[in-house]
Amino acid sequence: MSRKLSVLFLLLTSVGPANLSASGFDNSQLNGQVSAISETLKSLKAIRLPSEPGRWGEVPEDARKLLTELKHQLRDVLSDAVASQRGAGADPKQLGGSVLNQLHRGGVEVKAQNCHQAYGCIVHLGLQQPEGYPDLLVATTVVTAYCARDASLYIFERKGAQYVRVLSLESDDYTQTTGAQNQLRYAILAPPEPANQWSLVTTYVEAACASPSLWRRIQLRVLRPSGIAEQPEVMLRRDEDAKLQDENGYTLVAGGDTFTLAYGGSMILDAGIESRRHVTKYRVTEKGVARVAPLAMLPQDFVDEWIQLPWNDASLWSKSPDPVRIQHWHDRIRSAKSDAVYSKLDFVQQCGNGADNWQVALAIILAGGGNSLSDDVYFSISKEDASYFVTDIRSIRPRGCPGEAAPVESYPPSP
Repeated sequence: MSRKLSVLFLLLTSVGPANLSASGFDNSQLNGQVSAISETLKSLKAIRLPSEPGRWGEVPEDARKLLTELKHQLRDVLSDAVASQRGAGADPKQLGGSVLNQLHRGGVEVKAQNCHQAYGCIVHLGLQQPEGYPDLLVATTVVTAYCARDASLYIFERKGAQYVRVLSLESDDYTQTTGAQNQLRYAILAPPEPANQWSLVTTYVEAACASPSLWRRIQLRVLRPSGIAEQPEVMLRRDEDAKLQDENGYTLVAGGDTFTLAYGGSMILDAGIESRRHVTKYRVTEKGVARVAPLAMLPQDFVDEWIQLPWNDASLWSKSPDPVRIQHWHDRIRSAKSDAVYSKLDFVQQCGNGADNWQVALAIILAGGGNSLSDDVYFSISKEDASYFVTDIRSIRPRGCPGEAAPVESYPPSP
């Protein structure tokens, strides 16, 4: 069963008010919940930030407890509102607007902009129905934790006449703002079969106040329901170090049973290249998550990526008639690189105009200027469709590919 989908950002906007009582929800219960949320917000507003610049990323203990309490209060309001929907599918826009209306009446505001509260300002609260999944509702909230926009996500699935919360994604009790699910993005994925076995892919990134550096960590997770909402099955967990001009300086594209994360990151094999575009594409199946092509967008980036892979993974991207020798070179270069003080890609030569094969020359320098591999190492690289492969590695340059072109710096469009 093919499904079209897109990555959803937690847009900091609100929808218009509606009448919640028409949905069958208990207004007296909601009034009590809104009153409790208001008290929690007052307590959070009273918390003062650390005055020392080096401590701005710290989250005080009282803030940690109250932020968790606030998230659970908002979760419960949304859960009760969703639970009130029976029979036909719920209208997420109307239902979310109803909750916002009741919060507003109780003096609790959702402020997408102009939030001047360090902790606990509610900047987003809403419900969405992922395209192609009529039995799912996704509830999301975003609250401030100093400069971080900490998101929480809850997925409800219709079972019979009612909705049940089947997956919860929160980050609680963190001591630094790096623990917040800042600028969360998500998508629902499903393999072709079985059609009802969906999974959730999410990314979030370190808040800018955690570090003045442009290098920040992107946290990637693939989850699916386990039977216990608070303990989803973790199918994939990766942390990627990225160079981002801002917190939204990367892309996550999802469709069908695949997703692709692209970002600027380090070039390991050449200290003279400050960063390169990293592309990681995965396919989600019933059995797990597997990386698929492309591993990189350029030949030199592919070599850089391939050397970092353990051999079991790197062997999938080798098409040599002598895999034992290629493994020897792979392991030898990885070992030499770990002991080196400097390495450089001397050239990336395309073997003819429009050809789908290249030679890549690598030099690895030890302390004192000595070459750790006695001379340059020459990679022979081929390309088939979107996939690069290592076809040979030698210490003597093979004939038939003249020239010593510098590594190209322009990238084709991301897949």
